[in-house]
Amino acid sequence: MYDIAIIGKGPAGISAAINAYARNKKVIIFGQDSKKILWAPSIPNYAGLPNITGTEFMGRLNDHLKTTDAFVVNQNVLAVYSLGTHFSIQAGTEMYEAKKLYLQQELILKRQ
Repeated sequence: MYDIAIIGKGPAGISAAINAYARNKKVIIFGQDSKKILWAPSIPNYAGLPNITGTEFMGRLNDHLKTTDAFVVNQNVLAVYSLGTHFSIQAGTEMYEAKKLYLQQELILKRQ
């Protein structure tokens, strides 16, 4: 059981994981590196890192994330189930449980 599950491995999700770890929380984070960031030729407006490339920025975020004990699942979340006291999260064929859930990415739902 994780204290916090974070869905989305962009800058906001990674920042949330680092901050949760700093507060002694057991953290799991789902997703792949943000393609929007990776494809950016330059990021001129991130405090402390002027004119960094998207690839360099994502690398720095991942390097910082690796200094934590956050468990990284490089898969997209398929389903989230609220079970009252906690959440059950399906990624691939695996199920994970967390007390709290933080959603960082946009979800697009399709009707079939």
